[in-house]
Amino acid sequence: MEQEENRKMLKTETKFLWSVVVLAGTLQGCFQSTFTTATSANGSNGSNGGGSTVITIVWPTPIPATVPSAPTIGTPVANSNSASVLFTAPGSNGGSPILSYTVTSTPGNFTGTGSTSPITVAGLTNGIPYIFTVTATNAVGTGVASSASISVTPEPSVITLAGTAGVIGSVDATGAAASFHYPESVAVDSSGNVYVADTNNHTIRKITSSGVVTTLAGQAGIHGSTNATGTAASFYSPAAVAVDVSGNVYVVDTGNYTIRMITPAGVVTTIAGTAGTSGCVAGTGAAARFGQSEGIAVDNLGNLYVADPGCQSIWKIAPGAVVTRLAGSTGALSGSTDGTGTTARFYNPQGIAVDSLGNLYVADSSNFTIRKITSAGVVTTLAGTAGFSGSTNATGAAASFNDPIGVAVDSSGNLYVGDTFNHTIRKITPVGVVTTFAGATASNGSTDGIATAARFNEPEGVAVDSSGNVYVADFGNHTIRKIH
Repeated sequence: MEQEENRKMLKTETKFLWSVVVLAGTLQGCFQSTFTTATSANGSNGSNGGGSTVITIVWPTPIPATVPSAPTIGTPVANSNSASVLFTAPGSNGGSPILSYTVTSTPGNFTGTGSTSPITVAGLTNGIPYIFTVTATNAVGTGVASSASISVTPEPSVITLAGTAGVIGSVDATGAAASFHYPESVAVDSSGNVYVADTNNHTIRKITSSGVVTTLAGQAGIHGSTNATGTAASFYSPAAVAVDVSGNVYVVDTGNYTIRMITPAGVVTTIAGTAGTSGCVAGTGAAARFGQSEGIAVDNLGNLYVADPGCQSIWKIAPGAVVTRLAGSTGALSGSTDGTGTTARFYNPQGIAVDSLGNLYVADSSNFTIRKITSAGVVTTLAGTAGFSGSTNATGAAASFNDPIGVAVDSSGNLYVGDTFNHTIRKITPVGVVTTFAGATASNGSTDGIATAARFNEPEGVAVDSSGNVYVADFGNHTIRKIH
């Protein structure tokens, strides 16, 4: 009896389990496997049974992976020619691990790729505002882009290439270990070497692109007019330098009233003027006379141009040392008249630069203006108004400067101005739009950093290389700065 009862109970439990499985086979979103098993007449398994039962086993259906959803964009941080973009992961990875993220800029479609936040996007142009989006990619593909970020504008960055602010000296060394004494002018060659008129040291210094400073010619603390090689040569308060395509360096030797040349090997000669004799006389070589010259530039043909505030003139020195007055008064008369040749007037012209078309640009310091001179000697005022000092960013005559001393021009025709008593570097587009490129008006200092956060102390000479890097003789800080 007990065995019979157990058999009935087993039969009942087996039927109950089978019925649950069969019912489960009707669930949606699943797939099922079906097989048949034979049963005996009394409900037990066996080969002699008279029936069969269908058993259905239910398996879950796999859900296919998809692309990720959109990440959430954060706030970009602008740097020089780049931006660092923050974001958070998407709410869904699409059922597959995220392999990478891509950040894209507008305008330009510059991209940066990485596996985590933040991602840096390089190749941006300083001064142009950008927005960014980010996408996520998994094994299936790339998902939709995030919403756009807020707009940010990359700015140039200022570093100290050589010297230490406030430290006067003449030490040849690397970077901050080197020292200068009121450097007034800089020039840069095609290899990225920077040449410095280290005025109060009476020397010409050279700085490699890695910041190694050496003395190219002259000896610190010793002034003179000796033509010789390297430290055997001597200068007297050299105020300006320029470098030609062959690597020859030209020097306005202000205290000697001469124009000198230094070969790449350091050999110094006098091109024009006579040491110790001032004047305002056109002539050839030693017969020419200069006043208190302050600026020099050289064009691709080897012509030199000298800004001479002592004569209120711009001189041209052609190959063969032939000196002529290109523009300005024959009687050393100051003024602000635009005109051609000797009908034009200047008031203490200092810095001078020449573009690839032969146009000259002059920092007309005491007029508080930037002047332009064509190769034919036609003088116009590009920016600023004579007699009005200030720091206004505007176009043409509506802009203002405060004793601009240095000027340089890049390959696109943009000018960079050492706006000395504003403690800033200004930029002027070819159509005369003036902005503050680096520094802050009436806020002097020596801080390195993003351009508008950086500080200068009476910056004078400026130069620009083929990559658009700007070099500054930071006169009051006794340093050489680089804006990149």
